[in-house]
Amino acid sequence: MIILWAITYFLSNIFIKNWLRLRERARGQA
Repeated sequence: MIILWAITYFLSNIFIKNWLRLRERARGQA
């Protein structure tokens, strides 16, 4: 159970970081 939570937290962390980076890049180009 704890392992599953850790994996979900890790994946969501990467997803949020990439999403913020893409949003900043899009805003900069626009």
